[in-house]
Amino acid sequence: MISSPTQYIKTSLISYPSLYKSVSEDDMKMKIFDQLFNTIGNGIDDDNLAEHLNIKVKSQTDLDEQYKFILENDMYQVFTDDFVIFLSDIFKTEESIEKYPKSEFNWEEAEMYDCSLYPNFQSQYSIAYSSPEIFKQSTEWVETIIWYYTKAQDILVERFNSGYTKEDMKKVISDYSAAFESEVYVADEKETHYDKISKAYETKFNGNIEDFVIRRNEKTLQARIDFCQSILSMYN
Repeated sequence: MISSPTQYIKTSLISYPSLYKSVSEDDMKMKIFDQLFNTIGNGIDDDNLAEHLNIKVKSQTDLDEQYKFILENDMYQVFTDDFVIFLSDIFKTEESIEKYPKSEFNWEEAEMYDCSLYPNFQSQYSIAYSSPEIFKQSTEWVETIIWYYTKAQDILVERFNSGYTKEDMKKVISDYSAAFESEVYVADEKETHYDKISKAYETKFNGNIEDFVIRRNEKTLQARIDFCQSILSMYN
């Protein structure tokens, strides 16, 4: 028997608040389900998925209270007047709490970041794609998968449409320019410099890096949207 998505959300946030706590509850849920459905190397595969989703808690009341507390409070808490502690450490015994001197604590580094999707969206690395028979045991999990991939599409399109700032594009061009100078792209008797780059990146390169970046991003976006659509078709 697998636990509900709600149970999964609560235990995930309590276990890893620094990884999942977000500026909004929806962002937090996206981070949690992005880690489950879409992140390569998360330690979850077809063989251990059912066990991973079979969450056992000693006290539902404690779980609910800790989840609510973490959701509603700042990531770090002032502990006495001299130290700062990590939010989830509040539930530990005092001797096991990790304390940071308040005078040395960098509050800017402790800020929460918005949801950033893992750049995967490929069938061979998606547990939602490879294990539908487990998720389809639960209507709630099916609805959660549909919610995640629908929202993921919106995020992908929104971020693509926002484009690069001039400064960001300069850096991207600089990075690609440096990469293209690699020996592997040096022209030989069989292929030109441009042909080797086009083949390696699966995107036609004509010497204009900015144009290349835009077209490659368009191609990547379409592939990710197509994958999201394939998952939605599988679960609808």
